[in-house]
Amino acid sequence: MVGVGVAPLGCSEPDICELQKMYLLPSVRGQGLAKKLALMALEYAREQGFK
Repeated sequence: MVGVGVAPLGCSEPDICELQKMYLLPSVRGQGLAKKLALMALEYAREQGFK
């Protein structure tokens, strides 16, 4: 199981986003899942016009 959350940044440029936290159950850690999810999030953000 993975937990994530998103919220607008109050003092940020409109084309800047930030991944702040990612939670994974201990049973799925160490498999590279967080890295894969973070890279997917970066790719998606860029596709949406974020830097």
